[in-house]
Amino acid sequence: MTDPLQGAIIFLHGFNKVGKTNLAYGFPQPMRFLATERGHKWAPESVKKRMISLKPDTGWADFQKAITKLKTSKAKTVVVDTIDNLYRWAVHSVMEKKHGPNGPKHPGDIEDFGASWDACRVGFNRVFSKLGGVCEDIGATLLIVSHSTYRTIDGLDSKYDKVMTSLPGQAQDILLAEPDEIWHMGFGADPEERILYLMGREAIQCGSRSPHLMKKQLSLPRDPVKAYRMIAKAYMHKEQ
Repeated sequence: MTDPLQGAIIFLHGFNKVGKTNLAYGFPQPMRFLATERGHKWAPESVKKRMISLKPDTGWADFQKAITKLKTSKAKTVVVDTIDNLYRWAVHSVMEKKHGPNGPKHPGDIEDFGASWDACRVGFNRVFSKLGGVCEDIGATLLIVSHSTYRTIDGLDSKYDKVMTSLPGQAQDILLAEPDEIWHMGFGADPEERILYLMGREAIQCGSRSPHLMKKQLSLPRDPVKAYRMIAKAYMHKEQ
């Protein structure tokens, strides 16, 4: 059976402890897991042995080295968890390179007619374009994991709260232009239930480019492998 998600770029966001990382563990193996957060004690051994733990001081540089090594890997899935930390490290790295170790740490801290913002955008976009290209070359699925937050949106008639990735605007502009799928993982009515939202809606940032997706949302089992199989089935052409 062909996996309809193999080779896709997927952006997954959700609130703390909803189970984003656990779901990632269920994606096809072998997996290269690029971790920017701790808390992988219960990761399967097959994931742990190929996990790269990135640290704040060297994370952005080590991330770029990991992309180069991916070119010769046999990974079927590449996970970045979470992208929120990685973006902050990228900004810090670009600012330090541009202004020195004692200079401003954030583009908003300096008036340079947007030059620092542009440098951060170009640097971050260049590296992630390279990652996407490498994953495409080796046929790997790229899963990018992020946290969620509520943002107030000005609607036509009134304001409303929307569940969105917690990434800042510039990072969203870069990252959300590429994915084939944008998913939100949320809590269900039952405390044990986890809902994966697949199709776009006004109050939740999500969406799909697939012409075969028939489900707007799924109630996922806790077992990550079973959950992945359920998701993949939702994307299968009815003739498959």
